[in-house]
Amino acid sequence: MDENNSDDEVEELMSEMILSAFENVKKLKGELIEYNLQIEYQLDRLISNYFCNTDKNKNEKFNKYILDQNYFNMQSKINLFGDLKLHKNIKFNNQYKGFTGRLMNFNNARNDVAHNLRDTYNPELEIRWKGTKQRIKIDSDFFEEVFKEYQYISTSLNIITADLGLFLNWEKWKI
Repeated sequence: MDENNSDDEVEELMSEMILSAFENVKKLKGELIEYNLQIEYQLDRLISNYFCNTDKNKNEKFNKYILDQNYFNMQSKINLFGDLKLHKNIKFNNQYKGFTGRLMNFNNARNDVAHNLRDTYNPELEIRWKGTKQRIKIDSDFFEEVFKEYQYISTSLNIITADLGLFLNWEKWKI
């Protein structure tokens, strides 16, 4: 009787461990997707302000008919950001050298994790991170690194937007 009880306890413990690992990976995966959405929002704001100045009506139309369309994905927005040649500005080049590449790396990592992470008990994945493809354990240490990169990118986008005089008055743009 004790042996059966012990087997049941082990099985229950294993089930709890697997569920816990699944929940942890699911949470981390969701955070990475959320970080990427925040960055995409900031890019949208910068791009629409670049082309429409700070005219709210034009911005709304630009977002609706161009940036919010399915064909205009995050990679397209990053490419457009690079094509705007903001990096030709001396201050930008000195302060944000390699920034467009960092945006691409972050987006690639998001895509790899979001679309390819299947094994939540042993969450290891070959992803494109920091310029190379590498096998990484998708755990809290990795996400601490991702969060630091997110903070750098997000802060930089806000500064770049302000430096270009494209920063909007938040009061006018509350959702």
